[in-house]
Amino acid sequence: MFCYKCGHELEDGALFCEACGAKQDKAEQGKQSPEKENVISQESNASQHNTADNGNNNPKKKLSKKWIIIIAEAVVALGLVIAFFAVNIHKSNYKVVAENYTNACIMGNAGKVYDTLYLPDSKMLTKESFIRQYSNLLNQSDPELAQAVKAEAMDSNEQDGKAIVQVRTFVSSGNYNYSSVELVREDKNRFLFFPSWKVDSTNYVKDNVKVAADPSIKVYIDDMEVPEEYRTKDKTSYEIPALFKGNHSYVFKSDDFTTLPVVDPVYLEDSASNASQIYYSEEDQKKIIESAFSLVQDAINAHLTGKSFDSIESMFAKRFMPTSKKIYDDVSEYYYAKTNPLGVGITEVSMKNVEGSIYKSAIYEGRITASVTLDMVVSNKGVSRGYNIMSRGHLTYNEPLIEGVDANNKTQQTVVIEYEDGHWVISVLDLGAIEGYYKFDSNATLTP
Repeated sequence: MFCYKCGHELEDGALFCEACGAKQDKAEQGKQSPEKENVISQESNASQHNTADNGNNNPKKKLSKKWIIIIAEAVVALGLVIAFFAVNIHKSNYKVVAENYTNACIMGNAGKVYDTLYLPDSKMLTKESFIRQYSNLLNQSDPELAQAVKAEAMDSNEQDGKAIVQVRTFVSSGNYNYSSVELVREDKNRFLFFPSWKVDSTNYVKDNVKVAADPSIKVYIDDMEVPEEYRTKDKTSYEIPALFKGNHSYVFKSDDFTTLPVVDPVYLEDSASNASQIYYSEEDQKKIIESAFSLVQDAINAHLTGKSFDSIESMFAKRFMPTSKKIYDDVSEYYYAKTNPLGVGITEVSMKNVEGSIYKSAIYEGRITASVTLDMVVSNKGVSRGYNIMSRGHLTYNEPLIEGVDANNKTQQTVVIEYEDGHWVISVLDLGAIEGYYKFDSNATLTP
């Protein structure tokens, strides 16, 4: 049933209207026409529907913060991908590489020049080494070029992985300079997709540089140790795959000494194994002089005790072994009583007040040599058969057999040594300055 007054739907038998509060009278209910009841019913339904809608009237849903972030990140990622491809396509253009190289050269930026170079595989071709070698040279460019606005690639030619680009450089005076840049395409692409072009480094690099060095010596070039993997099979030298052209600083280190830096003045056309003069710290100089004096003492003691050359050959450089043996045997025969056929010669040698100096030290074909001068006071004793018989290569047989002393002679003995197999050995030794004082003349003290 419906309220006769407002049309609100009521439960059957309701006495009052829930909506308007009108008392429901059966008589009044009967006066409602079916059409009005239907209209009231429809209005009531519409009212209830609207009421229901109003109860659920939520605003339109907005995108969540999470989705906004996702979309923003996707946009940024897409932008980065586009930028990545754009940049690498630009960098993959060999003309651009030629322009970058030229600009770096005229601006004196050695680091950027290095980044553009196609370099062979060598651990010695570091960026630090290149900057040290070429930064000053690059900065010596024409002052006008240093004001260059830009380098512009003009004509170019590409074939079989190589390219030549003619580059025009505008300078502040309004003039143009032209240069030719040769480039090489690397075997591997950049990021799989983009060809990689580098400037040919022939003008900067020397291939296959040989540095001779004893196996016991380590070589440092520009403060970098030459890797042992570059040692040759016979261990007598290093073969460096590539080294930057120019002047390099060499240091040779062993367990016994470290040379002061040697600057090679040659542009490495052949090898880097020679230095006309090398120097040492005061401490190392002292050690070398002591080694030289010790070798002289050992050689003299070997003569005095009659040792054969074979028993002491480790004291001598291998390359001079035959010559050293002949000199040793001749001196033993002519100058020392123990091995002289007539039993005459030197029997005792005393060396006092010894002072030494390194006259010269050099590197030749990787061999480090030192000429050491020893200033000393020498006193010799010996046995003779008369006066003036001790002259090299000549013996005079005079009687009677006598002993003599030639004392307190100031002399200077020179010995040339070289570093071999981890220790100093004798290269050249002529003991004439020491042995020659045993001559029985009017100044000698004779004992019948």
